[in-house]
Amino acid sequence: MKTIISRFGLLVWFMAAHAAAQTFEVIGTVWTDGGRFGEGFDFTGSYVLVAAGHSKLLRTVDISDPSSPTVVGNHTLTTATDETTRDVVVDGQYAYCSTNGDLIVLDITDPTQPIEIGWLGRGLGQIRRAGKTLYGGIGYGGETFHTIDVSDPTSPTLLGSVDMAWPGPTFLHLPLAIVGGGPYEPVRILDVSDPTSPTLKSTIHFPYLNGAAVRGDYLYLGEESNDAFHIYDISNASSPDLLREYGLPIGQPLSGQMQWLDHRLFILDEWGASIRYFDASDPLEPILGGYLRTDLGTSTHEFVVTPRYLYIVGDAGFSILSHTVPIGLSHFQVE
Repeated sequence: MKTIISRFGLLVWFMAAHAAAQTFEVIGTVWTDGGRFGEGFDFTGSYVLVAAGHSKLLRTVDISDPSSPTVVGNHTLTTATDETTRDVVVDGQYAYCSTNGDLIVLDITDPTQPIEIGWLGRGLGQIRRAGKTLYGGIGYGGETFHTIDVSDPTSPTLLGSVDMAWPGPTFLHLPLAIVGGGPYEPVRILDVSDPTSPTLKSTIHFPYLNGAAVRGDYLYLGEESNDAFHIYDISNASSPDLLREYGLPIGQPLSGQMQWLDHRLFILDEWGASIRYFDASDPLEPILGGYLRTDLGTSTHEFVVTPRYLYIVGDAGFSILSHTVPIGLSHFQVE
Protein backbone atom coordinates (compact mmCIF):
# COMPACT_ATOMS: atom_id res chain seq x y z
CA MET A 1 0.00 0.00 0.00
CA LYS A 2 1.29 3.44 -0.94
CA THR A 3 -0.07 6.64 0.57
CA ILE A 4 0.67 10.11 -0.76
CA ILE A 5 -0.65 13.37 0.71
CA SER A 6 -0.12 16.63 -1.17
CA ARG A 7 0.40 19.92 0.66
CA PHE A 8 -3.21 20.83 -0.14
CA GLY A 9 -4.60 17.66 1.31
CA LEU A 10 -5.35 15.55 -1.79
CA LEU A 11 -5.06 11.95 -0.69
CA VAL A 12 -4.34 9.12 -3.06
CA TRP A 13 -4.03 5.59 -1.95
CA PHE A 14 -3.43 2.62 -4.15
CA MET A 15 -3.42 -1.10 -3.54
CA ALA A 16 -1.67 -3.38 -6.05
CA ALA A 17 -2.91 -6.86 -6.80
CA HIS A 18 0.33 -7.92 -8.45
CA ALA A 19 3.91 -6.75 -9.03
CA ALA A 20 3.19 -5.22 -12.44
CA ALA A 21 0.61 -2.78 -11.08
CA GLN A 22 0.47 0.88 -12.01
CA THR A 23 1.44 3.50 -9.46
CA PHE A 24 -0.05 6.99 -9.25
CA GLU A 25 1.18 10.25 -7.79
CA VAL A 26 -0.62 13.57 -7.57
CA ILE A 27 1.53 16.20 -9.21
CA GLY A 28 -0.84 19.15 -9.40
CA THR A 29 -4.30 20.31 -8.31
CA VAL A 30 -6.31 23.47 -8.78
CA TRP A 31 -9.08 23.90 -6.22
CA THR A 32 -12.44 25.63 -6.51
CA ASP A 33 -12.73 29.14 -5.15
CA GLY A 34 -16.38 28.49 -4.35
CA GLY A 35 -19.14 26.35 -5.83
CA ARG A 36 -18.68 23.25 -7.96
CA PHE A 37 -15.46 23.30 -9.97
CA GLY A 38 -16.56 21.16 -12.89
CA GLU A 39 -18.43 18.24 -14.47
CA GLY A 40 -17.11 17.62 -18.00
CA PHE A 41 -13.87 18.75 -19.67
CA ASP A 42 -11.86 18.56 -22.87
CA PHE A 43 -8.43 19.57 -24.10
CA THR A 44 -7.24 22.29 -26.46
CA GLY A 45 -3.47 22.52 -26.76
CA SER A 46 -1.98 23.15 -23.32
CA TYR A 47 -5.37 24.13 -21.89
CA VAL A 48 -8.38 22.30 -20.51
CA LEU A 49 -11.91 23.68 -20.85
CA VAL A 50 -14.15 22.71 -17.93
CA ALA A 51 -17.96 22.89 -17.81
CA ALA A 52 -18.47 24.14 -14.27
CA GLY A 53 -21.69 22.34 -13.38
CA HIS A 54 -24.21 24.30 -11.34
CA SER A 55 -23.52 27.65 -12.99
CA LYS A 56 -23.12 29.18 -16.45
CA LEU A 57 -19.33 29.13 -16.17
CA LEU A 58 -16.90 27.62 -18.66
CA ARG A 59 -13.46 27.54 -17.04
CA THR A 60 -10.10 27.55 -18.80
CA VAL A 61 -7.23 25.78 -17.01
CA ASP A 62 -3.61 26.12 -18.15
CA ILE A 63 -1.93 22.68 -17.85
CA SER A 64 1.36 23.56 -19.59
CA ASP A 65 3.02 22.90 -16.23
CA PRO A 66 1.30 19.73 -14.95
CA SER A 67 2.62 20.39 -11.45
CA SER A 68 0.77 23.69 -11.31
CA PRO A 69 -2.55 23.74 -13.22
CA THR A 70 -3.94 27.27 -13.14
CA VAL A 71 -7.34 28.77 -13.91
CA VAL A 72 -6.75 31.46 -16.53
CA GLY A 73 -10.33 32.12 -17.58
CA ASN A 74 -13.90 32.01 -16.27
CA HIS A 75 -16.34 32.67 -19.09
CA THR A 76 -20.04 33.17 -18.31
CA LEU A 77 -22.24 31.75 -21.05
CA THR A 78 -24.34 34.80 -21.83
CA THR A 79 -26.55 33.05 -24.42
CA ALA A 80 -27.39 30.13 -22.13
CA THR A 81 -30.97 29.97 -20.89
CA ASP A 82 -30.14 27.33 -18.26
CA GLU A 83 -27.96 27.67 -15.18
CA THR A 84 -26.20 24.28 -15.37
CA THR A 85 -23.31 23.63 -17.78
CA ARG A 86 -23.02 19.87 -18.25
CA ASP A 87 -20.23 19.14 -20.70
CA VAL A 88 -17.85 20.56 -23.30
CA VAL A 89 -16.15 19.01 -26.32
CA VAL A 90 -13.49 20.57 -28.52
CA ASP A 91 -13.03 20.33 -32.28
CA GLY A 92 -10.15 22.46 -33.55
CA GLN A 93 -10.81 26.11 -32.85
CA TYR A 94 -14.37 25.47 -31.66
CA ALA A 95 -15.85 24.25 -28.40
CA TYR A 96 -19.37 22.93 -27.93
CA CYS A 97 -20.83 23.41 -24.46
CA SER A 98 -24.11 21.88 -23.29
CA THR A 99 -26.46 22.94 -20.52
CA ASN A 100 -29.73 21.32 -19.51
CA GLY A 101 -31.44 23.35 -22.23
CA ASP A 102 -28.86 24.76 -24.64
CA LEU A 103 -25.99 24.01 -26.96
CA ILE A 104 -23.53 26.92 -27.16
CA VAL A 105 -20.73 27.08 -29.75
CA LEU A 106 -17.60 29.06 -28.88
CA ASP A 107 -14.59 30.21 -30.87
CA ILE A 108 -11.58 29.25 -28.74
CA THR A 109 -8.82 30.65 -30.95
CA ASP A 110 -7.76 32.23 -27.65
CA PRO A 111 -8.83 29.62 -25.08
CA THR A 112 -8.52 32.16 -22.28
CA GLN A 113 -11.19 34.34 -23.90
CA PRO A 114 -13.84 32.16 -25.61
CA ILE A 115 -16.29 33.96 -27.89
CA GLU A 116 -19.86 32.69 -28.27
CA ILE A 117 -20.73 32.37 -31.95
CA GLY A 118 -23.61 29.88 -32.14
CA TRP A 119 -26.61 28.63 -30.16
CA LEU A 120 -29.30 25.97 -30.38
CA GLY A 121 -32.08 25.43 -27.87
CA ARG A 122 -31.38 21.75 -27.32
CA GLY A 123 -29.75 20.34 -24.20
CA LEU A 124 -27.39 17.43 -24.81
CA GLY A 125 -26.16 16.61 -21.33
CA GLN A 126 -23.04 14.54 -21.90
CA ILE A 127 -21.91 15.35 -25.45
CA ARG A 128 -20.49 12.82 -27.88
CA ARG A 129 -18.96 13.89 -31.21
CA ALA A 130 -18.15 12.08 -34.44
CA GLY A 131 -16.91 14.37 -37.21
CA LYS A 132 -19.32 17.28 -37.47
CA THR A 133 -22.18 15.54 -35.70
CA LEU A 134 -22.98 15.81 -32.00
CA TYR A 135 -25.01 13.24 -30.07
CA GLY A 136 -26.72 13.41 -26.69
CA GLY A 137 -29.86 13.84 -24.67
CA ILE A 138 -31.02 14.95 -21.28
CA GLY A 139 -34.17 14.22 -19.32
CA TYR A 140 -34.61 17.57 -17.60
CA GLY A 141 -37.80 18.48 -19.43
CA GLY A 142 -36.53 17.52 -22.89
CA GLU A 143 -37.09 13.76 -22.87
CA THR A 144 -35.37 13.53 -26.26
CA PHE A 145 -32.14 12.18 -27.74
CA HIS A 146 -30.71 14.50 -30.40
CA THR A 147 -28.28 14.43 -33.28
CA ILE A 148 -26.98 17.87 -34.28
CA ASP A 149 -25.02 19.04 -37.32
CA VAL A 150 -22.26 21.56 -36.53
CA SER A 151 -20.75 21.83 -40.03
CA ASP A 152 -21.50 25.55 -39.70
CA PRO A 153 -20.48 26.35 -36.10
CA THR A 154 -22.41 29.62 -36.21
CA SER A 155 -25.65 27.80 -36.96
CA PRO A 156 -25.91 24.33 -35.33
CA THR A 157 -28.85 22.43 -36.81
CA LEU A 158 -31.00 19.65 -35.43
CA LEU A 159 -30.64 16.56 -37.65
CA GLY A 160 -32.77 13.96 -35.92
CA SER A 161 -34.27 12.99 -32.60
CA VAL A 162 -35.82 10.10 -30.71
CA ASP A 163 -38.36 10.67 -27.95
CA MET A 164 -37.48 8.64 -24.86
CA ALA A 165 -38.05 8.90 -21.15
CA TRP A 166 -35.14 10.37 -19.24
CA PRO A 167 -32.29 10.03 -21.75
CA GLY A 168 -29.05 9.85 -19.78
CA PRO A 169 -25.35 9.48 -20.57
CA THR A 170 -24.58 8.69 -24.19
CA PHE A 171 -21.73 6.50 -25.44
CA LEU A 172 -20.80 6.12 -29.11
CA HIS A 173 -19.70 2.93 -30.80
CA LEU A 174 -20.57 3.81 -34.37
CA PRO A 175 -22.91 2.96 -35.97
CA LEU A 176 -24.43 2.50 -32.50
CA ALA A 177 -25.21 4.91 -29.67
CA ILE A 178 -25.79 3.53 -26.17
CA VAL A 179 -28.09 5.81 -24.17
CA GLY A 180 -28.69 5.47 -20.43
CA GLY A 181 -31.85 6.18 -18.49
CA GLY A 182 -33.25 7.13 -15.12
CA PRO A 183 -34.28 4.94 -12.17
CA TYR A 184 -36.97 3.06 -14.12
CA GLU A 185 -35.70 3.38 -17.67
CA PRO A 186 -33.70 0.84 -19.69
CA VAL A 187 -30.50 1.34 -21.61
CA ARG A 188 -31.40 2.11 -25.22
CA ILE A 189 -29.22 0.94 -28.13
CA LEU A 190 -29.74 3.14 -31.18
CA ASP A 191 -28.64 2.78 -34.79
CA VAL A 192 -27.25 6.21 -35.72
CA SER A 193 -25.73 5.22 -39.08
CA ASP A 194 -28.11 7.83 -40.53
CA PRO A 195 -27.91 10.76 -38.07
CA THR A 196 -31.08 12.25 -39.55
CA SER A 197 -33.04 9.19 -38.52
CA PRO A 198 -31.72 7.51 -35.34
CA THR A 199 -33.55 4.24 -34.79
CA LEU A 200 -34.07 2.16 -31.67
CA LYS A 201 -32.51 -1.29 -32.07
CA SER A 202 -33.00 -2.80 -28.60
CA THR A 203 -33.18 -2.12 -24.89
CA ILE A 204 -31.43 -3.58 -21.84
CA HIS A 205 -33.05 -3.48 -18.41
CA PHE A 206 -30.27 -1.60 -16.63
CA PRO A 207 -31.51 1.43 -14.65
CA TYR A 208 -29.33 4.40 -13.81
CA LEU A 209 -26.59 3.71 -16.32
CA ASN A 210 -23.56 5.81 -15.41
CA GLY A 211 -20.77 4.28 -17.46
CA ALA A 212 -20.29 2.25 -20.61
CA ALA A 213 -17.39 1.03 -22.72
CA VAL A 214 -17.13 -1.15 -25.80
CA ARG A 215 -14.33 -3.42 -26.95
CA GLY A 216 -15.00 -5.41 -30.09
CA ASP A 217 -18.42 -7.02 -29.67
CA TYR A 218 -18.43 -6.63 -25.87
CA LEU A 219 -20.39 -3.92 -24.09
CA TYR A 220 -19.55 -3.13 -20.45
CA LEU A 221 -22.20 -1.33 -18.37
CA GLY A 222 -21.85 0.16 -14.89
CA GLU A 223 -24.84 1.04 -12.70
CA GLU A 224 -24.90 4.05 -10.37
CA SER A 225 -26.21 2.18 -7.34
CA ASN A 226 -24.74 -1.26 -7.91
CA ASP A 227 -21.52 -3.02 -6.90
CA ALA A 228 -21.14 -4.71 -10.27
CA PHE A 229 -20.76 -4.18 -13.98
CA HIS A 230 -22.31 -6.31 -16.69
CA ILE A 231 -20.75 -7.59 -19.91
CA TYR A 232 -22.95 -8.07 -22.99
CA ASP A 233 -22.35 -9.48 -26.45
CA ILE A 234 -23.71 -6.87 -28.90
CA SER A 235 -22.59 -8.55 -32.13
CA ASN A 236 -26.33 -8.61 -32.81
CA ALA A 237 -27.36 -5.17 -31.57
CA SER A 238 -31.03 -6.10 -31.92
CA SER A 239 -30.61 -8.81 -29.27
CA PRO A 240 -27.86 -8.10 -26.71
CA ASP A 241 -26.80 -11.16 -24.75
CA LEU A 242 -25.71 -10.92 -21.10
CA LEU A 243 -22.47 -12.89 -20.73
CA ARG A 244 -21.15 -11.96 -17.31
CA GLU A 245 -21.94 -9.96 -14.20
CA TYR A 246 -18.79 -8.89 -12.40
CA GLY A 247 -19.39 -8.10 -8.73
CA LEU A 248 -17.34 -6.64 -5.90
CA PRO A 249 -18.04 -6.73 -2.16
CA ILE A 250 -20.95 -4.56 -1.02
CA GLY A 251 -19.94 -0.95 -0.65
CA GLN A 252 -17.46 -0.96 -3.55
CA PRO A 253 -19.62 0.49 -6.35
CA LEU A 254 -18.59 0.49 -10.00
CA SER A 255 -20.85 3.31 -10.98
CA GLY A 256 -19.27 5.75 -13.36
CA GLN A 257 -17.41 6.56 -16.52
CA MET A 258 -15.25 3.87 -18.13
CA GLN A 259 -12.11 4.19 -20.27
CA TRP A 260 -9.55 1.87 -21.78
CA LEU A 261 -5.76 1.94 -21.56
CA ASP A 262 -4.83 -0.95 -23.86
CA HIS A 263 -6.28 -4.02 -22.17
CA ARG A 264 -6.94 -2.24 -18.87
CA LEU A 265 -10.39 -0.95 -18.08
CA PHE A 266 -10.63 2.05 -15.71
CA ILE A 267 -13.96 2.65 -13.95
CA LEU A 268 -14.87 5.78 -11.98
CA ASP A 269 -16.96 5.66 -8.81
CA GLU A 270 -18.45 9.14 -8.97
CA TRP A 271 -19.82 9.28 -5.44
CA GLY A 272 -16.81 7.64 -3.80
CA ALA A 273 -14.35 9.85 -5.72
CA SER A 274 -12.31 6.78 -6.64
CA ILE A 275 -11.17 4.79 -9.68
CA ARG A 276 -10.63 1.06 -10.05
CA TYR A 277 -8.81 -0.56 -12.92
CA PHE A 278 -9.05 -4.08 -14.26
CA ASP A 279 -6.81 -6.21 -16.43
CA ALA A 280 -9.22 -7.26 -19.17
CA SER A 281 -6.76 -9.21 -21.34
CA ASP A 282 -9.51 -11.83 -21.23
CA PRO A 283 -12.55 -9.60 -21.83
CA LEU A 284 -14.87 -12.00 -19.99
CA GLU A 285 -12.58 -12.52 -17.00
CA PRO A 286 -11.43 -9.06 -15.86
CA ILE A 287 -9.04 -9.05 -12.90
CA LEU A 288 -9.07 -6.20 -10.37
CA GLY A 289 -5.64 -4.60 -10.57
CA GLY A 290 -5.83 -1.59 -8.30
CA TYR A 291 -7.83 1.10 -6.54
CA LEU A 292 -7.19 4.84 -6.55
CA ARG A 293 -9.03 7.14 -4.16
CA THR A 294 -9.06 10.95 -4.26
CA ASP A 295 -10.42 13.68 -2.00
CA LEU A 296 -11.78 15.85 -4.80
CA GLY A 297 -14.94 16.76 -2.97
CA THR A 298 -17.97 14.59 -2.35
CA SER A 299 -17.94 13.38 -5.94
CA THR A 300 -15.92 13.25 -9.11
CA HIS A 301 -17.45 13.51 -12.56
CA GLU A 302 -15.02 12.77 -15.38
CA PHE A 303 -11.50 11.51 -15.95
CA VAL A 304 -9.15 10.95 -18.88
CA VAL A 305 -6.21 8.52 -18.89
CA THR A 306 -3.28 9.08 -21.25
CA PRO A 307 -0.02 7.13 -21.48
CA ARG A 308 1.58 9.57 -19.03
CA TYR A 309 -1.10 11.29 -16.97
CA LEU A 310 -4.52 10.82 -15.43
CA TYR A 311 -6.71 13.94 -15.38
CA ILE A 312 -9.78 14.09 -13.15
CA VAL A 313 -12.38 16.74 -12.28
CA GLY A 314 -14.74 16.90 -9.34
CA ASP A 315 -16.76 19.23 -7.17
CA ALA A 316 -13.68 20.54 -5.38
CA GLY A 317 -11.17 20.90 -8.19
CA PHE A 318 -9.16 19.48 -11.08
CA SER A 319 -6.17 17.18 -10.52
CA ILE A 320 -3.34 15.81 -12.62
CA LEU A 321 -1.68 12.54 -11.62
CA SER A 322 1.37 10.91 -13.13
CA HIS A 323 1.44 7.15 -13.48
CA THR A 324 3.79 4.39 -14.50
CA VAL A 325 2.62 1.97 -17.16
CA PRO A 326 3.59 -1.71 -16.92
CA ILE A 327 5.52 -3.31 -19.77
CA GLY A 328 3.23 -3.95 -22.72
CA LEU A 329 0.93 -0.99 -22.03
CA SER A 330 1.91 1.80 -24.33
CA HIS A 331 -1.21 2.73 -26.32
CA PHE A 332 -4.14 4.81 -25.18
CA GLN A 333 -7.63 4.27 -26.46
CA VAL A 334 -10.98 5.79 -25.47
CA GLU A 335 -14.02 3.86 -26.62
